Amino acid sequence: RFAMPEEGVAITDGALKLALNDDRVRVEQGELKGQSGRIVVSGEAQLKNPQAGLILTFEKFAVTNRSDRRVIVSGVTQLNLDAQRLQLTGELTADRARLEMPESSRPTLSSDVVVVGRPPREKPVAQRYPLALDLTLKLGKDFLFKGAGLDARLGGQLRVFTANQTLRGEGTIMVEEGRYAAYAQTLDIERGVLRFGGPIGNPGLDVLAVRKTPTVKAGVQVGGTVQRPVVKLYSDPALPDTEKLSWLVLGHGLDNVGQQEFVVMQVAAAALLSQADSVSFQSKLADTLGIDSFDVRSGGGEDLTSTVVSVGKRLSSRATLSYEQSLDGLSQVVKVLYQLTPRIRLEAQAGQQSSFDAFYSREYD
Repeated sequence: RFAMPEEGVAITDGALKLALNDDRVRVEQGELKGQSGRIVVSGEAQLKNPQAGLILTFEKFAVTNRSDRRVIVSGVTQLNLDAQRLQLTGELTADRARLEMPESSRPTLSSDVVVVGRPPREKPVAQRYPLALDLTLKLGKDFLFKGAGLDARLGGQLRVFTANQTLRGEGTIMVEEGRYAAYAQTLDIERGVLRFGGPIGNPGLDVLAVRKTPTVKAGVQVGGTVQRPVVKLYSDPALPDTEKLSWLVLGHGLDNVGQQEFVVMQVAAAALLSQADSVSFQSKLADTLGIDSFDVRSGGGEDLTSTVVSVGKRLSSRATLSYEQSLDGLSQVVKVLYQLTPRIRLEAQAGQQSSFDAFYSREYD
């Protein structure tokens, strides 16, 4: 019996019929049965100068069988071993797959943490034989993925291989149908493509996810690569970026935006766009609203908590009026700032705590 409990896989039954000839062993008949499916084995090995060539035929075999991931595959692979390396080649097709990504917010232990009463983690043993890999993986028609807001059926195929001891990929994985959840909204994925043509961890992106209303279709386009994504707002018909984000996040234009919704839009802009694009959007939103400043920041002081949205309007060259509200809605503050002289600034504040302050500043070289 062979088992990998961490993957929920076990070889529960099987039979091998071997033929010996001097230092050579030939598998005349071999079958390994798992909890789901089987692996048919054939090939031969040499004992004196260790060499082996095995053909492994997977027939609806569960290569992983956990509550959060279950993958059943069929296909043929060839395993070759000599004094220099271990080589695995072939083609596998996923007959059925269910992958679920855990919540990213779940806490995990660092690799250097020692838990009292638990056996210490074994240090990884260096590979005796370098692995040369060249596998073609076909996702089939029943490959479902759920996690990080994505709920989709995937398709396509990917060749995974090693080159100069680096794992690389060639091929395309597509979202055949799917949805993406963000900001309490569900976006339809009209186009979702991962293009592999280099290191396996950095495929190219081509994604369009949209929210549809009777009059406007708004969404996000994602290009670039996984390590350097480029996000742009999208709408049909074409609209200014501020309107695009409003339709995407709120489902309506800026004409009907409420106070709390402005906060949601700004937080969404910070999450979706790059820092430079987010700052640009903030400026555009302020212009659209007819104000001079619009900002979202972490709260500070005794009367403001959580995230704070601030809206400001310049009354004159010296006076500025601003309104601040915490995202939880528990605190509101109205401020009037007056620059009396280049060095003296007066500040009046009304809210849960009212105050009047004078500030004197001086610069030193």
